[in-house]
Amino acid sequence: MCGKEFNLPVSSLCKDCKNNKRYFKEARAIGRYEGVLKDYIHLLKYCNKPYLKVLFPDIVKDYAKWIKNYQFDYIMPIPLHPKKLRKRGYNQAELFAKYLSKAYKIEYYKDNLTRKKETLPQINLDKKERLRNVKSSFIVKYKEKVKDKSILLIDDVYTTGATVNECSKELKESGVKKIIVLTLARS
Repeated sequence: MCGKEFNLPVSSLCKDCKNNKRYFKEARAIGRYEGVLKDYIHLLKYCNKPYLKVLFPDIVKDYAKWIKNYQFDYIMPIPLHPKKLRKRGYNQAELFAKYLSKAYKIEYYKDNLTRKKETLPQINLDKKERLRNVKSSFIVKYKEKVKDKSILLIDDVYTTGATVNECSKELKESGVKKIIVLTLARS
C-alpha cells in the first residue's frame, strides 16, 4: 500500500498499487506535500538549511508512535549519489533518519544501501521518466547484513514512489524480510 488517499473501502488498493509491483509493505507520510510542510521541505532540501532539522520533533509530534509496533532492525535513508551529496553537503533524508533513529531507538544504518548511478532530479519528471531515471540506480553492498531484517526506509517526499520502490526492490532482492517507507510528505 502506497498510502495514497482515495474514497474506496479500506481493503481496496489504488490503481497504482494494483497495476505496479510494490517491493515495500506500505508507505506512510507525516503529512501532505503542501503549505507549510512543502515550504519547509523546500528550504531544507534546496536552500542549504540543514539546521532546520531541529524542527523534526515538532513535525513528527505523536504521529510516528506506530514505529514502536514494528520492531525494525534498521532505519535507512534513501541515499544521494556521492556527487550530489558533495554539492549539497548533506542528505535531508539522512537527517530525518538520524532523528528517528535516536527518537525511536532503531539502529541507523546508512552505508549499505548506495546510489551507484547519478540520476536527474525527480521533481521535473513525469511518472514514466521517474521510473526510467531510477531503474538500477541502487545497490546493497553487504547483503548478509540485511538478510531477514525489517527496515524502515526514509525519504523526504513520496510522489510516484519510483525511488523508494527501486530501493525496496534492491533490499528485497538482498533478502530483507519487510520494508516500511516513511516520508515527511506525500504529494
